[in-house]
Amino acid sequence: MSRHDLNLPSQGKVWQSPITSAPIKASPKKRLSGTSLRSAPWAGVRFTLMKTLILVLSILCSSASAQTADTLDSYPGLHLLADGLSSDRSYRYVSKIPTNEDVENLIDGLEWIKSFHQVILVLSPNVSMEVGGSMNPEDGLSAVYRNKEKGIHWVTEFPPNIEQMKQILILFKSEDESWKKFYGFK
Repeated sequence: MSRHDLNLPSQGKVWQSPITSAPIKASPKKRLSGTSLRSAPWAGVRFTLMKTLILVLSILCSSASAQTADTLDSYPGLHLLADGLSSDRSYRYVSKIPTNEDVENLIDGLEWIKSFHQVILVLSPNVSMEVGGSMNPEDGLSAVYRNKEKGIHWVTEFPPNIEQMKQILILFKSEDESWKKFYGFK
């Protein structure tokens, strides 16, 4: 296969990269005749793109575990922030459009005595309900309603129990605002 078959430029000529559309000048020090696809001028660009992709993916994976309730308010759906038995903090995006069963199964499936969890339901950007805590008396349980656009940050007057936390999220999801009167948010 010759350089003409690969549509490669002669030495010193400028051509467009098939990947980035950036102009690339053929190096006068390298002979292009007999060039394989692995040593073609765009091979370095392809390698650089792969390194960039790997870097971006590693940043995304590490930032997912560094999520907080405040940053999650922008992403509608059901989220879980959990502290395990060790000091590790984990994040899981449970569902974009959660059902009542998703809420119940998530809360029922968590270890509430030895671990600390935050279950966050975001209806629209900056409007969320968070229930969480631990059954450990040092921590306790609570529920927090946030509406950043209206500057609202309400917390339950009395600590809820596990069943009440499920009910708060289910009522909040229904958008009828009955959760306000049943659980004493202020």
